[in-house]
Amino acid sequence: MPESTLTPSQTTAAVQTVEKNRFKAEEYIHNPAKAKVLLDTAVELLKNKDTASSSLAGVWHHLQALVRLLQAYFRGDYREIPWGSIVMAVAAIGYFASPVDFVPDIIPGFGQLDDVVVLSFVINQLKNDLHDFLEWETARQA
Repeated sequence: MPESTLTPSQTTAAVQTVEKNRFKAEEYIHNPAKAKVLLDTAVELLKNKDTASSSLAGVWHHLQALVRLLQAYFRGDYREIPWGSIVMAVAAIGYFASPVDFVPDIIPGFGQLDDVVVLSFVINQLKNDLHDFLEWETARQA
């Protein structure tokens, strides 16, 4: 679900969610051990087939790239990204990885809709940063 398909109220909710999670995201960024636990949780969720086939399908590849970007950032391999973008990315992944959010993830069919809204918004905001990361990642693999 690209951000352009979000309703104004969904966009507002996504902005508020990211802002609400900004300070927690900065705590993760300043604590590499805590960040590793967050990313490990996100990776485990991404390995789950039910997650892949769920309402997250529309953002699936970008979500995977966002997690890889953060992994590279925390390893120190990739730092060519603005601080605000890292904070926004960590806030979104933190929201995605948390089972306790606006709509609990255990509610079948609806539990990940709020995650999709937040992730769609953040992915759209970071599209240039994600593009740059994917180019870097491709060049590094060559």
